[in-house]
Order: sequence, then structure tokens, then C-alpha cells
Amino acid sequence: MSEESTNNPSIRVIVADAQPMFRHGLQLMLRKAQGIDLVAEADSCASLLGLLARTDADVLLLDQDLVGRGAGLTLQQLRAQQPQLPCVLMGSALDSDAVMVAMRQGVRGILLKTMPAEVIEACLRKVASGGRWIEMKSFGDAIEAVLAAQSSESSTLAALSPREREIVRLVSAGLRNREIAERCGIREATVKSHLSHIFEKTGVESRLELARLELEPRPAPKTR
Repeated sequence: MSEESTNNPSIRVIVADAQPMFRHGLQLMLRKAQGIDLVAEADSCASLLGLLARTDADVLLLDQDLVGRGAGLTLQQLRAQQPQLPCVLMGSALDSDAVMVAMRQGVRGILLKTMPAEVIEACLRKVASGGRWIEMKSFGDAIEAVLAAQSSESSTLAALSPREREIVRLVSAGLRNREIAERCGIREATVKSHLSHIFEKTGVESRLELARLELEPRPAPKTR
């Protein structure tokens, strides 16, 4: 073993993806990457949670399609079991709701599976070194637009009723309309009606923007 490899140990990666072809392709790709090792693979959420208990790793590559709509719950479980393990969420097409849930749960990277090998490698190195990686320009633009709108607005959530504020919090947690209805003990149609009023009052046009309003830190009241 060389002095360089001793001083710079390989980045150990766990991949969780239901598609064997993708896992095999990633394995071949990482064999060519210097200083990155694929140490374990999981094809389900259950097998991943068991794997983490007995495998040391530096980065987790987690497929959004694998966790599906339960992404928030799965990421919570991962953080509880391995709070120091950075996670990169990847997918063929990640929607804005999935991105917001992932950001709330401390995901360090967001990556399209269609990116070239050198981009995936760069993402792994960046996240393993403690950085963040958000590759998707469309989501970066969306978040920038929301932040720009935030800077010119007062607290738009102040105009909402207690029930509407509750629904905003549940949307920010990644719940769908049916799940919100069950949590609040109301009909799904009522949730849709509340959301329509919330969008009108706040001036936002998507669940991503609505969640961002809830997540944005409130400015401290001015003192004389």
C-alpha cells in the first residue's frame, strides 16, 4: 500500500437501488474511480436498514424510486440509525416535493441518475468531504426564485388560519393530501379547498414554494 493511499483512504459507498442493472453499472463505474469503493448494495428499504447496522460507510447513495412516497419516513429512520452518514438522493426524475422532504431530512446531495460518471464521482467526493451537491439546475432555479420572492415579502403565513397553518406544516413534512386528511380528521376534498385558499392568500403556486415559506427562518421583531 502506498503512502498516498494510507493518508487518503478510499471513500466507502453504499448504494440502495431496486434496479440490478443500475447497481451493476455503478459498480463497474466505481471500479475505474480512484479512491472510491462500493462496499455494499441494498435492493429494498428493509435490507438497507439491516445493512447499515453492520457496514461502515462514508456515503449512502439512495434511490428516490426505491423509497417512493415514504421517503420522509425512511430518511428519518436513516438519520436515527446513522446520524453521521451523509446521504445522496438520486433518481431518474425527482419532483419538487421529494426534494423538499430530502432537504428537510438533511440529505447532503441531490443527483440525477442520468448524469455522466465523472459527475457522480465528483458528487461522492464532495459529499464525503463534508460538502453539499445539488446537480439539478431546475430545482436550483426553483429554490432561488422562492428565496428571491421571500426577500420582498413580509410574513405571508400570518394571514392564515390555525387550520391552514397546520396544513402548511404537514405539506412541509412531505405529506400528500390523503395523508393530511387522515391526520387532520377531514375529507381530502376539504384539504384541497384549504390549499386553494392558502395559495390565494400567500401568492405561491406550488407545494415547493409553500413548504419553503414554512421552512424559511422568520426575522426577529425589530426593537426600538
